Amino acid sequence: MLPGNGQGMMAADSSVLAGLGQSQPVSLAGADLDRDGIDDLVVGYSAGTGGFISIHRGNLDAFAPQSEASFQAIAKGDFPSPFLPQAKTFSVPVSPDLIVLGDFTGHGHEDLAIAAKGGSILSVILAFNKATPPSVN
Repeated sequence: MLPGNGQGMMAADSSVLAGLGQSQPVSLAGADLDRDGIDDLVVGYSAGTGGFISIHRGNLDAFAPQSEASFQAIAKGDFPSPFLPQAKTFSVPVSPDLIVLGDFTGHGHEDLAIAAKGGSILSVILAFNKATPPSVN
């Protein structure tokens, strides 16, 4: 399940994403967040006192080609990217120096926990379906 707008975690618009260029990647984690059978990549970026989380969806075509065109491209050595070109990026209230994915609430979906190095707060971003925004605890 992929996060959307919600308390403590907001979808970043283009003006916020401009600050992403000044940020540094600080953490990585992987899991099948959208439950499509392909692992997704979560990247945490530090940007001053806050940060960003970027979610890159896995590309099924990279692991199990879905078309004749894909097979022909692979035969020529042109392999598909393991991730789809569009990433979802969200601002978070702390630098996500630590990212952990797991089912922390027992609901059967991957949740996202983040924490800042040296901090005393652990934020858990609950998984949800597309109709329900996440909450941060």
